[in-house]
Amino acid sequence: AIEGRYEAQYGPVYDQQPALFDSWLTELDNAIKVLSDNSLPAQVSYGQADIFYQGDWVKWVKLANTLKLRIAARLENADNAKCQAIFQQVLKDPTGPIDGDDSQVKYLNSTYAPFGTGGDIDYRSRRYATTSIMAFLKKSNDPRLPVYFETNDLTGSFKDTLTKYSVTLPAFINVNDPLVRYQGGPADWNTNPAVAAYIGNGFSAGPYTKYNLISAINRRFFSPKLNQATGNFMDVPVTYAETCFYMAEFIQKGYAGGADTKGSAEDWYKKGITSSIQTMNAIAIAAQSTTAYTGTGATEIQQYLDNAEVKFNGVNNLERIYIQEYLSMYRQANEAFVFCRRTGYPKTGSAYYGREPFNELI
Repeated sequence: AIEGRYEAQYGPVYDQQPALFDSWLTELDNAIKVLSDNSLPAQVSYGQADIFYQGDWVKWVKLANTLKLRIAARLENADNAKCQAIFQQVLKDPTGPIDGDDSQVKYLNSTYAPFGTGGDIDYRSRRYATTSIMAFLKKSNDPRLPVYFETNDLTGSFKDTLTKYSVTLPAFINVNDPLVRYQGGPADWNTNPAVAAYIGNGFSAGPYTKYNLISAINRRFFSPKLNQATGNFMDVPVTYAETCFYMAEFIQKGYAGGADTKGSAEDWYKKGITSSIQTMNAIAIAAQSTTAYTGTGATEIQQYLDNAEVKFNGVNNLERIYIQEYLSMYRQANEAFVFCRRTGYPKTGSAYYGREPFNELI
């Protein structure tokens, strides 16, 4: 197709999605079969040349099964029966999908700078937290909050400054909020111009002071070389958390068909949350960015799992799985996009985590 203008090739074949999915599933099934065949003679290992798994073929089989779950999710609305069949195939495979942080696809590079040598992630504009994600992370006391977003300027003696100059913060900020340093803005600026006015613009708190109020994304988390910093870039494009949340939602929907799920939807949900927090913290440590916890994080993670906003309540369990799946895809833009289109979550009008009004065409 790209050669059309040069070679008059104006009729390239457009591969339809069903054919592509069938092709990919065939390739994955063949790879699983070959890599799982213990009767084959010893193979030469790629060693460190295999930058993901260092020649561990079992982990490659796990990845192939997780990719089958990705395809199953994409087929859910178009061919639900096939979606369920693929899920059951993965459940019955002796190796199964990615089953721990050590088998997720991870790549650490000490020299790679995704935004150039200066790490200029602010090229053209800075990116900010939206009202919806910030509100949920705060009300649920999510350990990933300082990993995902930077603090604003309301620190130290800011209250004294406000009092001294008889200045009041905008109404959308609760001055006594213990997490006052984290604030979001509207996804569509036109829906709430009063708050949007402070995105990228400081709030005057006297003749000598301006406070930035809206939290930016944690730039160091994405760009470890920002302003000549010395952090390292770690990418985890296929996560254990993603696998867990597919397992949780498919079990919750009754797709297992009697196959052994090796745990309940709630079990997989908790595993997904735990892995997401641990993985995001590991990325933050590598980037020398703000972390979710120090040490093992066991206490912080358990407190989060026990939070009333997080644990299963028998009312909106599937929505809770969806929202945690969504939050875990903070660094997986393609998967987050597919997820939102596939599920409709975050859901407009939800009292749990409502989708923000957004009037601009995408």
